[in-house]
Amino acid sequence: MRNHTRQLKQWLLAVLLAALALLLQPAYASGIATDDLRIRVGYFGMSTDKYVDVDTYHWSQLESDLPLAQQAYSFLRVGEDGTYQAIVDSARGFYIDDLLEYANINISDIQSMNFYTRDQETGYFTSFSLAELLQSRRYYFDDLPAHLYPIYDEEGNFTGQYDDTEAWQYAVEVRPMLALEDNWVRYEVGTEHTGPDYSAMGTANRFRLLFGQTSPMESRTNQTAKYVYAVNVTLDGQPEVVREMQPLEGTVGSHKTTMTLSVGNLSILKNLQQLLKFDSSDGGVLRIDSWTVTPDSTYSDLVTVEISYTILKEGTASISGNMGGLTLNAAASVEVPPEEPPQEEEPPEEEPGQETTGGENSGTAAAAEPSQSGGQPQMIRLSAEMGALLEQLGSNQGQQAEMPRNQADSAPTVEPEDNRAVLLYTGLGALAVCLCGAAAEAIYFKKERAR
Repeated sequence: MRNHTRQLKQWLLAVLLAALALLLQPAYASGIATDDLRIRVGYFGMSTDKYVDVDTYHWSQLESDLPLAQQAYSFLRVGEDGTYQAIVDSARGFYIDDLLEYANINISDIQSMNFYTRDQETGYFTSFSLAELLQSRRYYFDDLPAHLYPIYDEEGNFTGQYDDTEAWQYAVEVRPMLALEDNWVRYEVGTEHTGPDYSAMGTANRFRLLFGQTSPMESRTNQTAKYVYAVNVTLDGQPEVVREMQPLEGTVGSHKTTMTLSVGNLSILKNLQQLLKFDSSDGGVLRIDSWTVTPDSTYSDLVTVEISYTILKEGTASISGNMGGLTLNAAASVEVPPEEPPQEEEPPEEEPGQETTGGENSGTAAAAEPSQSGGQPQMIRLSAEMGALLEQLGSNQGQQAEMPRNQADSAPTVEPEDNRAVLLYTGLGALAVCLCGAAAEAIYFKKERAR
């Protein structure tokens, strides 16, 4: 029995805890005060998941580092039945333009701002252009519900419109704010003596976006976001190409090309290496190997991008770049011609009027011109006996005159290919003369011996 009672108590406790969890879940879903504020930045056209973090700030850091203001904001809400409610929000916080300056974001570069809240599960809660939020004159209309007068037609019927002329007399210009604490109060139109109440402010809605009205009848309460935890700042334009990509090399092998970019935002500049991406139009012809980003040593907004690539074979290809999905206005192409086969070297042409030396059996002494390799001239000489025989026979071979000392390098030469027959006949003649001389000598010797 005791065991059964104990089990029953445990079961009831479990049911109670489950019910408590269900009760707490809607409270979380409806939104809670946020402690941290995340600022991200990107260019128009970039995917939001490519936006880079500027920083994440704790509310105490912002409260300490930024100038704080205490300011009231008025709003006008239109009900489903067409009736109006005036709202006064008494707040303390920091102005948005001060926050942007603190995050090193140039306001003039901004195109729009998106605000993300805890009670919005997907996407941003509200968005403002730069002109809407920071470049329009906005006001707090003091005692607004008492200064709106209904307009009736000729038959005395309410037209649904109000005369707000008197309300302009009590207009105070305000700057958009992210409130650390606020006091949001609704009033029916016609209520008098309404105004700010800073004594009842609380932090339950931190960070709350407040921006005021451009006119007493402007109704934009649906954009007064609470539980803001992140702000995406979209910059206008894109990084400027200061120096275009240098022409690509059209030869097979590894090469590099460079380009220069101007990036105005410091946070994007720091993350540019990861944001950039370069592609080849034909990976079989041109392969992208790597790229590096080097900040300029003189100008803080300039960077040099060096792209390493390899030409693999003949063909046509180009390099294109993008940053976070945003196409850069920078590209270069190359056409690689086919490689020519190596050509055989032709023998050097002989200079006109220059003769070459003969072979070993040449009939005269001759000097050869130096070869292309830089060799020295070579001399071919015959024996004195063979020269004398040639002179006796009166061969067609001309006698070689003694060369003047001042013209030693211009000695006549004999073309070896043209004198081979002459040399052959000359040699045979010389041999015949030798045989005849030997025979005569033998006959003479025999006669002398006989005597």
